[in-house]
Amino acid sequence: MLGQSACGWLLRFYLASKFCRGKKVKLGDELVWIGWRFCFSSGYIQLPDDKSQKILEALSPFCTSGQKVDRKTVERLIGLLLWYSGGAVHLRPWLQALYHLLYKPLCVFRSVTPHQFEVLRQLLDTKLALTGHMECCDLQQGWVLHAVANCAVSSLGADALVSPRLKRGQVDCVFYNYSSVSVRTNLASMWACKLFYNAVAKHQSIPLRRIEESFIPCAADAFATTSVAGVGGWWAPTAESARQDQVFWFSIQHFFGQVELAGMAHL
Repeated sequence: MLGQSACGWLLRFYLASKFCRGKKVKLGDELVWIGWRFCFSSGYIQLPDDKSQKILEALSPFCTSGQKVDRKTVERLIGLLLWYSGGAVHLRPWLQALYHLLYKPLCVFRSVTPHQFEVLRQLLDTKLALTGHMECCDLQQGWVLHAVANCAVSSLGADALVSPRLKRGQVDCVFYNYSSVSVRTNLASMWACKLFYNAVAKHQSIPLRRIEESFIPCAADAFATTSVAGVGGWWAPTAESARQDQVFWFSIQHFFGQVELAGMAHL
């Protein structure tokens, strides 16, 4: 099924190429393809200016620690940098800081009265998460209690939770909000983003590598009419097995409807 699907897309690309005029691909001394500029004479690839500008604009808000950003924005940035580090593979380990930022809870600081703290304790489950909203203050259901009076708490029997210390008549608490739509950047994510930013801003060149592949005997051809397209051919695992009775043959045809052909004509 996977092979048929791949061949089906190959047929669509074959038909689309009859109507495309090369707007996405430029040929000459350099080749701009799949978002990269390939410089074959120097043996390097670089980012085109428009791609560099897009990545730099996405990175800018993350180059400051403590900046409040949406998690969706973090996801989009990770997607861009995943693509970029597909070429700049030496930078890929630094994506770990951004994944940590994506799943990092938002810290919420609250000071409550002793009465409010007692109500808070009654609402905590075994994982120290609030099981409901508190009417007397803005503590929200799902928040996880992390610390009380600068002491981390890990269970309902923690000393800081049983006998909290007061400061100016109130109890200082720190909660983790895992469902927050936003998160604040930290030092680790800031330094990682600055590293990516400098690499992109300086138009860092990435060397091309030649990979030697063993020769596989094969042949294929394709055809297309107004109603049907097809691709077929053969391949052999080794040169020694390239005999008619040992090669693998394939042949796939695809019939197009009027609606599908109309769509292809507008590509």
